[in-house]
Amino acid sequence: MELEGAGFATRGAVFPGLPFVVIGRGADFAWSASSSQADNIDLFVETLCTDDRHYLYRGQCTAMRRFFAGTLKAQNSPDQPVAYYETTHGPVVGYATVAGKRVAISSQRSTRGRELLSSKAFYELNTGRVNSARRFLQSMGAVEFNFNWLYADDRDIAFFSSGRLPLRAPGTDPALPTGGTGEYDWRGFLPFAGHAQAINPPSGLILNWNNKSAADVGSADSNFAYGSVHRVELLRPALAARRKHTLAGVTGAMNAAATQTCAPQMCGPRSERCSARGRRRARGRRRRSGWSTRGEWRGRAGSTVISTGRSTSRERRCWTLRGRDWRMR
Repeated sequence: MELEGAGFATRGAVFPGLPFVVIGRGADFAWSASSSQADNIDLFVETLCTDDRHYLYRGQCTAMRRFFAGTLKAQNSPDQPVAYYETTHGPVVGYATVAGKRVAISSQRSTRGRELLSSKAFYELNTGRVNSARRFLQSMGAVEFNFNWLYADDRDIAFFSSGRLPLRAPGTDPALPTGGTGEYDWRGFLPFAGHAQAINPPSGLILNWNNKSAADVGSADSNFAYGSVHRVELLRPALAARRKHTLAGVTGAMNAAATQTCAPQMCGPRSERCSARGRRRARGRRRRSGWSTRGEWRGRAGSTVISTGRSTSRERRCWTLRGRDWRMR
C-alpha cells in the first residue's frame, strides 16, 4: 500500500485493520522486521480460598472478576456469550493441583490492553518523523510487541529488538509457573538501554532471520528451537564476502541458505562441544547427592510444580529439562 497526503509519505506492507504501513519505506529510508519470540507472558499459580472463584493475593482472599468479551453470532444458531474469569495477573486459563491442593492458573501478558500504544512508532515512520538511525531506535523503543526491527538509509544501518519485557522477581524461573500470592509479581520492565540494539556494527552487516536477537537474550517458554546454531549463520558468509551486493545476489544467498542443512564444517565442532559439555553436566548431576527433578523445581522459591492430572512424571521431567536448556541458551 502507498500512503500520500496529510503528512503521510510511505509505501509497504499493512495488516488488515491497521491504518499504518508496518514494513516498508519512507522518502529516503527503509525498515523491516523479524520475529524475536521474546518472553512477555508468564503463568501464575493462584492459591484458592473459599471456592474456585476466590484467590489469595497479598494476604487477602480476593474475588475473581468475570470479564464479558462479547457475543458470538451465527446463522441458525443461538447466540453464544463469551466470558471468562480473571485475577490481578490476567485471564484464568485452567486449574491444576500443587501438592494435592487445587489451584487456578492465570496468564499474564505484558501488552494486554495496551496494543494500540505501539501505533505511535508507525505514525512516526509513515510521516517522515524518523530521519536518522538514532531516531529510529528511539521510535521502535516505544513498540511493546516482540519484534526485531531493521533500518537502512544512505548513511546508516540499525537494529532494535522491541518488547515490553518484564523484570522478574528473584527466586523465580521464567520457564516455570510463578507463585501468584503477590511477593513474586513482576518488578517492572526492561528499560530502553537493556534491549538488543545496534547502529553501524563493525562487521557492516545486521542479519536476522527470526533468530535470537543477541547473545544471552532469552526466548518465550514455548520456544524450544533456540540453541547454539541458527540458520542465519548460513547466510552470513555469502554476505560478508563482499562490501556491495545486488538485489539478485542477496536473494540468491538467502535462497541458498534456506534450502540447505547446517554445514558440517560450521556446526560439527560446536555440536561436539555442546554434546561433551552436556555429558559432563549429566555426570555431575548424577554425583550430586539427593538430586531429583522435583527437588530442582521446589528449590526455586517463586516457581511452582503443578499437575493438571494428565501429565506423567516423564512429561514433567522433560518440561524441567527443557526449562533448564532455555536458561543455558
